[in-house]
Amino acid sequence: MFRRKAKVSITSSIVVLLVLSVISVPFVTTGGMDDDHTGNIRSLFAGGRGTENDPYLIEDVHQLQNISSDLSAHYALANDIDASETHDWGWDGFQQISSEDEPFTGGLDGRNHNITGAFVNLRMRSYGGLFGYIGEDGYVRNVGLVDMHLRAAQTQSSGSLAGYNHGTVDNSYAVGTTGDSTNGVLIGTNHGTVTSSWTSGDVSGVTRGRAGLVALNEGSITDSHSSVNISGAGGAGLVLSNNGNISNSYATGDVVGDGLFGIGGLASSNQGIIKNSYATGDVTGERGIGGLVGNNWGEISNSYATGDVQGNISVGGLVGSNGFQVLDHPGNVYYSYSTGHVDGESGVGGLVGTNEVGDIEDSFWDVESSGLSNSAGGEGKTTAEMMDVTTYDGAGWDIRSVDGDHSDPEYTWNIIEDETYPFLSWEREAGQFDSDGEGRDLPLWQIILVLTLGVTAILAVVAFKKGGS
Repeated sequence: MFRRKAKVSITSSIVVLLVLSVISVPFVTTGGMDDDHTGNIRSLFAGGRGTENDPYLIEDVHQLQNISSDLSAHYALANDIDASETHDWGWDGFQQISSEDEPFTGGLDGRNHNITGAFVNLRMRSYGGLFGYIGEDGYVRNVGLVDMHLRAAQTQSSGSLAGYNHGTVDNSYAVGTTGDSTNGVLIGTNHGTVTSSWTSGDVSGVTRGRAGLVALNEGSITDSHSSVNISGAGGAGLVLSNNGNISNSYATGDVVGDGLFGIGGLASSNQGIIKNSYATGDVTGERGIGGLVGNNWGEISNSYATGDVQGNISVGGLVGSNGFQVLDHPGNVYYSYSTGHVDGESGVGGLVGTNEVGDIEDSFWDVESSGLSNSAGGEGKTTAEMMDVTTYDGAGWDIRSVDGDHSDPEYTWNIIEDETYPFLSWEREAGQFDSDGEGRDLPLWQIILVLTLGVTAILAVVAFKKGGS
């Protein structure tokens, strides 16, 4: 009798431990023992020891400024920060944190708090922003910048959050940024990683190109977006110049410019890779004007544009000018489409305005909505054909027809037959589809939990029966 109870007790303990371990998965935090950064600066903050597991706590703008005292420590916002008093701090206002010579290599976790009303005046700086330079090991996450004023005259690269990012920026945003020369609303130059970040607002009267999120991207941007409207010299909805990778990202703002060569709904110029992304804003300019990309010398795949496009030379619904033959930079476009109305003087196309060198394959434009039956690449289709899944199946697209309430993330593209143009499956919350197409919106960890509990229960019953035999 004692032996049977012992086995039942052991089995029950195993079940409890397994359940606790599975349930705790979504809430696990990483990080071991950190170096102690306290030194003699602990009094400058509201608490903490400056380590990743016990960061210095910041409660006001003065403590935010004190990050400069230890650029390798870890910090966290304890509450929203009102930084409006920095307008009264003299000509320079808030002194930017870090520089190219002294980069920020620690971490700031905003804990989903905002920094509001900061004023930063940068003069003769290479890189400027709240952070001048985020180093390779540095990170900023979960922080919002609201109504920031950044004056950045004679600055090589500037953005409200960072002039240069060589580290990681995650789940951060800028809303209502103003300034006379900021070239990236969130980040000037990105050589690191930007994920799940966004911007919104209006930028007008600018004298040089602006980008809704990042001016120059030489790293990676994923799951990010911008709804910034840009007018003046123009630029791009998301990235001014892309030499890196952009994926699962989008821009919805309108872009209007005069004189700038290359204006795009998503990117002004692309020499890198753009995939699984889109733009919906209207684009207006002079030369090299595209609904998605103004000048493409890289690769675009599984992307689309729906905004109206207007310009003079090299104007296209998706790409204005494709490829650069002089420097042997081909532009390639695969599995993409456009639907916006296109208007221009010369080198005008429904999908691509002009194509010097490069491949444009398995891509389409709507001849009815664009008002054009010609393009420098791609294949024109009627609106009905553009809403027919067979158009894309025949071209080898990774696409599936779904109903109006669900998406299938196992496919790159989804379409609601005879109702919509193709859309990227990540645009909707991913559902787990069964055989009849009905979706169940369960997070992966919950599915694992249910399966684990079921298997554990079976094992417990087996162990119980063996113990009683």
